[in-house]
Amino acid sequence: MTQTGPHAGGAWPGGDAGPEPDQAAGGRILLVDDDPGLRAVFALVLRQGGYVVLEAGHADQALEFMGALGPDLIFCDMLLPGVSGMELLERFVSLDPLLPVVMVTGRPSLESAMRAVRRGAYDYVGKPVEPEDLLRMAQRALRHGRLLRSEARLRRELHRREENIRALLNAITESMLLLSRGGEVIYANAVAARRLGLEQEELAGRRVESLGMDSEVLAGRLARAEQAYATGRPVRFEDRHG
Repeated sequence: MTQTGPHAGGAWPGGDAGPEPDQAAGGRILLVDDDPGLRAVFALVLRQGGYVVLEAGHADQALEFMGALGPDLIFCDMLLPGVSGMELLERFVSLDPLLPVVMVTGRPSLESAMRAVRRGAYDYVGKPVEPEDLLRMAQRALRHGRLLRSEARLRRELHRREENIRALLNAITESMLLLSRGGEVIYANAVAARRLGLEQEELAGRRVESLGMDSEVLAGRLARAEQAYATGRPVRFEDRHG
């Protein structure tokens, strides 16, 4: 196993300078292959492309490195001693569904490619791989992984904010309904639900006209809400009781 930082120099395989490193280059890439020669070739190309490279020769070592070092991308051979690459792929996916895994094989076929993708692989590549193609694939896979993690963070943040808003609205002592422009209930606080005799979840999606409010009062409020929509202001309906 070798762990190293981005390669500072050295010739590109074949003698040329190779493609320019991606501006977002960087990240830990785990290579899983029981052939040390092929691992060395992949590792050289990726290090010269600006990546930190981790090397594992078998499944147990790969899982150990994954847990301890947290790679951003995995290239995994389909044929490994003791366990198949597909089985290892499933372990990777179960441990981190957002981690991109590229399966590598010396015997590419459409059937195995489809099987790998169905089991969670980001991509599938046949050997040998040209250095430029390997780097492009690494760049695409890493961008994909970053995008997935960014979306996951945004979803968590949105969920947290929604929970905070719900807690705030439920703390209001007056009944409150939040409606869409079409007049459907988006959210009802606990007071509104209790006064309407329904659960909060039951109110979501209901038409406001079905809630038994005075038709004239409701028409006036909806008209004012339409004006508020035109100005970009949020719409809020409050119904005071007593």
